[in-house]
Amino acid sequence: MEYKKLDSTAFEFINKWIKDNNYEGSIYSFCAFIAWFRDYEYCIKENTLYLRAYYESDDPVNWAPLTYDSFAEAIKDIPENEAIFFARKEDVDQIDKDRYAIKCYPSESEYIYKAKDFVDMVGKKYHGKRNHIAKFSKLYPNATLVSYERKYREDVMKFASAWVIDKEVSQDTLVNYDLDEEINRLVQMLDEVEKGNLICAILFVEGKIIGVTIAEIMSSNNAIVMYEKADINYEGSYTFLAKTFAKEYLYNCNYINRQEDMGIEGLKKSKLSYNPDHMFETYAIIDKKYRGELGKVFASQKIEDIKDGYVQLEEDDYDATMEFLERNRQALKDIKFFLNFKPDELEYILTHGFMYARIIDGKIAATCGIDPDREYGNMLRDICGGTKEEGQFLEFSGIMVDEQYRRRGYGRAVCEKVIEWAKEYIKPCTLCAVVQYNNEPSLNNLKKLGFVERAQKEQGEYNFKYLTLYIGANND
Repeated sequence: MEYKKLDSTAFEFINKWIKDNNYEGSIYSFCAFIAWFRDYEYCIKENTLYLRAYYESDDPVNWAPLTYDSFAEAIKDIPENEAIFFARKEDVDQIDKDRYAIKCYPSESEYIYKAKDFVDMVGKKYHGKRNHIAKFSKLYPNATLVSYERKYREDVMKFASAWVIDKEVSQDTLVNYDLDEEINRLVQMLDEVEKGNLICAILFVEGKIIGVTIAEIMSSNNAIVMYEKADINYEGSYTFLAKTFAKEYLYNCNYINRQEDMGIEGLKKSKLSYNPDHMFETYAIIDKKYRGELGKVFASQKIEDIKDGYVQLEEDDYDATMEFLERNRQALKDIKFFLNFKPDELEYILTHGFMYARIIDGKIAATCGIDPDREYGNMLRDICGGTKEEGQFLEFSGIMVDEQYRRRGYGRAVCEKVIEWAKEYIKPCTLCAVVQYNNEPSLNNLKKLGFVERAQKEQGEYNFKYLTLYIGANND
């Protein structure tokens, strides 16, 4: 197939298909095209549009083709060594599961709200939201939401920069905000606002910008909220901004898409608190004939399919992981040395955190993970006497090696893999391991990995030592 650079012809196809299919996702929105990827290319073959772009590597990222014909037939034109992303459930339901492996990432599912329900907020389930708005209105009676104009551009940029810098200092989220990237995306969005392609509104209190939001209304008449930032020092600012913007600009839309939670528990709670009508899930597809690195990730969905290697454990691996941890805990001379996760704790780590495993002959041989619970992390920081400069504290946990594979270095290797992941994706942060004070093997292994003792605390029959490893912005 012959690909060309993205132009108006492709957008005409996209918009018509979106309108005809009442598409609710954000990935085909104009705003997504200008914000996230580079070098878009497309090919139109009869009633099908193929779209691809590039992110951080030279390998193309293929969108699921948009087609008025058979999706199962359409994907056959995509090379077997290239994955396909952003497919809908109704798309993957059509394809041959013996040939293709399917993967869905819950943290990338988008929250969809009925526009009328979001604006009206009627009923008991919205009681808390109405209280937030009422309190904000009482505290800041002069608050106004105004449409963006070119004259506000410089002040909007200053507000956005200050918001990112504040996040970097406070480490209020696991997301690493890059100031240059954030500002570049905002510049692109504001350029399109000024052309009339996007909608932007600004929240003022006594002449000061305390909130900015940007959205797009798709050809399906569904809205996508692509940018929303507010100053949390003004209590209720986010709720007031979201509701007022929707009321004034999006009320006549069918649905409002407020995008994904990125696996961040606080963001998930916030999005759920607005009572979504449903979730919009997308899937990745890969031909099982492909056995490159990407193929190992997607095609080896079952642990038993892996003969020897390392893999990130996910929610589908819950039963195998819990069985492995508990079985090997019982084999310890002192089972108090390993406090196993409660079911909801392990499920949360597998869906929102990171857990890695060494697989041998289709079975888990060693594990290690990072618990993303920020509240617990903050408690660990207090126990260790940590500072905000050390970033978010996160528990380094789930370290276990199968009884038959101990003293072979598998445990340390898995731990090193998890540390490397942390350096790549969540720096700066501080990993904190909690170990019984007399568990010398674990203490020694952690120290070899660079962990240092920070505190000791008794809790009932247990006496714990707390060790930390700081992972700085430059991997220091």
